[in-house]
Amino acid sequence: MYCERLTGRLVDVLGDDLVAAYLHGSAVLGGWRSDRSDVDVLAVTTGSIDSGRLERLAATVSHRALATPGVGLELDVITQAAAAGPRRASPFELNLATGPDGDDVTFGAGHPGNTDVILFLAVVRACGHALFGPQPTDVVGTVPRAWLLEGFARELDWATANGSTAYQALNAARVWRYAEQGAICSKLDGARWALGRGHDGALMDAIAFQEGRSGRLPEPAAAAALVAHAQAVSRAAAS
Repeated sequence: MYCERLTGRLVDVLGDDLVAAYLHGSAVLGGWRSDRSDVDVLAVTTGSIDSGRLERLAATVSHRALATPGVGLELDVITQAAAAGPRRASPFELNLATGPDGDDVTFGAGHPGNTDVILFLAVVRACGHALFGPQPTDVVGTVPRAWLLEGFARELDWATANGSTAYQALNAARVWRYAEQGAICSKLDGARWALGRGHDGALMDAIAFQEGRSGRLPEPAAAAALVAHAQAVSRAAAS
């Protein structure tokens, strides 16, 4: 129901300039939790959108105007050219993060580019769900493996600096699996895959915490060791 309403508002504001809209993130990868997960959506347009319409779009899908079933909406709007030809730092039209504490709106005009977009594009191409428009492989180009490894490394750095030890461990497991197998998966699936490979204490605590079965976080030293291992495997894969 929420995705239908969101798609309707994208169509209302963007009209014929809307090429496609894709649901991605944990909602399609698995492991989505209404108390911890965003609704991740990528919208693709025919070309650049004027600032007035982008402002109207941000207002009409804001948390106040359209509350999400999760902790918020993460909406990225990029052009068809940007989707078809991914770049390390992708040009974008709009990045919107909504939530009960307020909305964070970033317009792409004059911005040097968003390095997170390549991760979104890779997930969308691999398993995104089309809310509107063609299937993802008809719109989204291939993201080079080296760029994805770089993107995952940045995400691990962010998690280490800002995230809980559970978030660090889950991200590390996902990166580890991608580096070894080339599989794009959810954080939980990555953690389950990594069990039995030497970091079970941190992984089991992180899984139980993420699933809401325990309030115990992984020990910082154990999470740091798992992150360091994932970083080492990722660097080896990149080289």
